[in-house]
Amino acid sequence: MSDSATFSAFPNASRDSVLVTGAEPTSAKAMCAKAMSPAQRRDLKIINRIVMMVRAHRRLGSYESAIQISIENAVVLLHGELPTQELKNQLNSTIRQAGVLLRIDNAIEVLDA
Repeated sequence: MSDSATFSAFPNASRDSVLVTGAEPTSAKAMCAKAMSPAQRRDLKIINRIVMMVRAHRRLGSYESAIQISIENAVVLLHGELPTQELKNQLNSTIRQAGVLLRIDNAIEVLDA
């Protein structure tokens, strides 16, 4: 695996991605830990932190399945759909609250527009 691999959380991850979904995101980490570089392990830890914060968020947690989160080249990529601009903005804030300092590319589509 190269350091530029994509790590995705939630649905629609690419075939070459490490998928982190369901109740046990650490299971993917455990399966791939030996084959991953230190940078890839760091990215997976970041995604796990983001996933936990989204799930715990009072409003975002109910839209977990509508959000795809990945990291490529030290950028957090967000795709999917949310019903309001406010939730899209809260997603960025939630990622920052998780301690993530990487650049965020929020391509979430707002459905109320």
